[in-house]
Amino acid sequence: MQLCAFLQDENPMPKTDSPRLSSKQQPKHKSGWVIPVIALFCLGPLLFLVLIVLGTGLGIQGSIGGFGGMQMATAQYTPKDVVGDLGGMPVTIPRHMAEFVEYEGDPGWGQKRKGPIPERTHESKLTSFGVQFRYPDMATLSSPAMWQDKNSKSIYNTDWMSIGVSAGTNYPGDAWLNRWVGGNIQRVEMDRYIYKQQTDKLYGLTKYLKINKDTGEADEKMNNIDGLLLVKADDQGAITTYIECSTVQHFAAPCRHNFSLEFQGLPIKVYVQYRRPLLQNWQDIQAKVSEMLLGFKHIPTSADTPQTNSPSTPQSVN
Repeated sequence: MQLCAFLQDENPMPKTDSPRLSSKQQPKHKSGWVIPVIALFCLGPLLFLVLIVLGTGLGIQGSIGGFGGMQMATAQYTPKDVVGDLGGMPVTIPRHMAEFVEYEGDPGWGQKRKGPIPERTHESKLTSFGVQFRYPDMATLSSPAMWQDKNSKSIYNTDWMSIGVSAGTNYPGDAWLNRWVGGNIQRVEMDRYIYKQQTDKLYGLTKYLKINKDTGEADEKMNNIDGLLLVKADDQGAITTYIECSTVQHFAAPCRHNFSLEFQGLPIKVYVQYRRPLLQNWQDIQAKVSEMLLGFKHIPTSADTPQTNSPSTPQSVN
């Protein structure tokens, strides 16, 4: 700070009562580099911070809702809807809804496609995609007004949720929820943390709390992102809902709500991500998301012209 204050002094040389030297008498200083160096020292951190903020902002604006890159954004605004086969169900997904679309045979992350992008039809096998929606009206990012609404809310009060859907080769097989729950409940983390079933239920869900097995209590220093497991099973013991929630005590604490459409006869894995204060609505959320996904079903008519996504308008991740 003292160095920066030096720059603000219009006459940093000490004052004296001696008469000023003439231009011929004044000594020539070779330290003209000092002031620029001090200025750089003082302003450098500020400039660095500005670059970080600008870079972050550009990265967010160049992505879909803060995720993905420009290629994803291009696919988001393609003039054609997404078509394909989702777990044996032909679907047409509105172009403003489907994000991160992948088909069987698409290259993985970081890989390059060999050959042209195939023409997409209702027989093309979808393996994954995402959707963002607002709860409870199930509005989606269909207009600038909806984007503005989503961006106007913070992580502490947002009512927007995200869905992830997996099918085809990404589907983990029927009864995957039972395997997941069994594996998670029985695991021991770091030879210390286990899940203990609680006597009370939460919104009708069986509750498992992550605790320190040595103390029998939750550890304040433990990883709380999945500190609470919530399970719902039917009368035959088949798990229909599995939710992982953070035990961090604030309004942005996340929950990841997993369920399967296998009970509707479709091998489709679904998760929904939302804030823990919305957990009380888990049954309504699961029902509305299921209805949304089943609503993508394409029902051909005699007047239909086969719809395809041509290679010139890519929908999948390359």
